[in-house]
Amino acid sequence: MGESQVMPEPLERLRTNATKCRDLASTSVTPEARDVLSGLADDYEQMATSLEHKVSARRHRRPAFHWHLD
Repeated sequence: MGESQVMPEPLERLRTNATKCRDLASTSVTPEARDVLSGLADDYEQMATSLEHKVSARRHRRPAFHWHLD
């Protein structure tokens, strides 16, 4: 499946996944597992932030033209 066909996950789910990865990283036995899980948490946070900005930009979009009706 191509990247353009993948639906973005809801913001809450991305934040939840980041939190779970951070929790698992904090209890990891090996440093490698800690690094991988921390990296995944960072990726999820980055995706959530990006999605948040996209949603915010759509909400605050101004009209292209302002018509004055006299």
